[in-house]
Amino acid sequence: MKIIINNELGKILDFIYYPYMGRFHNELERNQFFDDIDIEIDECKDLTKDIQKKMKNHYEVIEQFYSQEFNPITLIIGQNILIESNSIEEYLNSALDQDEDTIRKNLLKILMFKIGKKDMINSAVEEEKHKDKDFMLSTVKNTSISPSMKWNMFCAIEDPVKYIQDYVEFMRKIKPEFDKLWIQGEKEIGEYREGFVKKLEKDGIEFLNSIVDDFFDKENTQNTTGVLALSYVCGDMIMIREIEDTMILHWGYKVEEMFSKMKERKEFELEKRLRILKTLGDKTKYKMLKLIAENPEISAYEIINELEVTGATVSYHINLMSTYKILKVTKANKKNSYEIDKSTLEDLIQGIIEDFDLQDIIKSEVE
Repeated sequence: MKIIINNELGKILDFIYYPYMGRFHNELERNQFFDDIDIEIDECKDLTKDIQKKMKNHYEVIEQFYSQEFNPITLIIGQNILIESNSIEEYLNSALDQDEDTIRKNLLKILMFKIGKKDMINSAVEEEKHKDKDFMLSTVKNTSISPSMKWNMFCAIEDPVKYIQDYVEFMRKIKPEFDKLWIQGEKEIGEYREGFVKKLEKDGIEFLNSIVDDFFDKENTQNTTGVLALSYVCGDMIMIREIEDTMILHWGYKVEEMFSKMKERKEFELEKRLRILKTLGDKTKYKMLKLIAENPEISAYEIINELEVTGATVSYHINLMSTYKILKVTKANKKNSYEIDKSTLEDLIQGIIEDFDLQDIIKSEVE
């Protein structure tokens, strides 16, 4: 994967996530993935508290545009605008330039994705379903997504142009506070960036994998362009989004430090096993793995119907199990396929055998 550093994109993404972190960070901490990663970085913790104080009086407005499970506003505006913008103001102006038809198409694409019908997006657009307001509203109403996500979509569908105008007005209102915060952010990121970029230029994706325990699959990303944007606001997180053959990595400037602290722990390998066991101990995830083991060709939509869960739930569980390398996800012809990573489970079993000194029992069973 070829990786490009985009400094300005980092600032734009931090600005977009600024209100989100102020409103939903505590909910993120209660999310299983963040519960497993219990290393705290003091600078990030203090910054988040400061952002939460600044956003406290804006919760009602923020909840029109953001929800805990999903951040739809960038998709409603259009992710191409995100990539093409060279400044926050350019991004906001481009958002205002979007016409109603384009916004409604973007809303339809989000809806089709959330209900597990990603492969039907193009046909739905061709049938001009986005122009049928009643269809859009009823789809949201009858879809198993969170109440906060439904509120986002209802607000946007009712009057798409005004929705974007209200969002831009709100973001311009909070921008002066963000600009003050970014003075320190630019300094912090600047001090980290030089050494980070040198290592990235030298070793590429191998360097990133050395930080995050081989998270990135080199084989499946070899034809992908990575755009890496260092983050101050989400300093201890990695946010990943894909736009066609481009992967945007919103990479916290404290991620390397956080994973380094994790690896310094004497029981790091034990913790990896416990995270996997905890994941396997979840009934929904276990059922998902059984379905995939029985039918490797199964689609996300079929999993949703079989287990009677939301698309967001399936997406979250798949991402988590992929992160822990329990599940391999490959993409071909714009379709994801799933495979249980047997080597991870073999390592888990071997680790349990060693932890509990079961070698003799296993040996006798074999004999």
